[in-house]
Amino acid sequence: MTTGSPAPFDALAPIFHEPRRLALMTALCGAPRGLSFGELKRICAVTDGNLNRHLKVLEDARVIALRKVRVGARRRTVVEASDRGRDDFLAYLAVLEEVLHRAADAAGLEFDTVSESVRSRAAVVQPG
Repeated sequence: MTTGSPAPFDALAPIFHEPRRLALMTALCGAPRGLSFGELKRICAVTDGNLNRHLKVLEDARVIALRKVRVGARRRTVVEASDRGRDDFLAYLAVLEEVLHRAADAAGLEFDTVSESVRSRAAVVQPG
């Protein structure tokens, strides 16, 4: 999918572009039955308060749904990407991919080469 825009980054949905919400939606899109609050907290390495804040933003935008389930005697919050949320997130990823391809083209590189280069540089920079 291409935007056809000279500046496709203008089409990047701000709701998903925040790093923690990007992580949340990535995790949720890979979990068709949803994830518990605790699982999301662990996967995305966020505090309870931070997770609550981001979930509220995503819920208000109707890109996720929260539901309570009973597990034994306890109730657990399960978070799922809505159909709209999944569609909107995939559209966001398509625009992001276009932006990345354009950046690679501007640098005179093939997109796959950029990915390999970034990964190899990250491996060098990682402590330990």
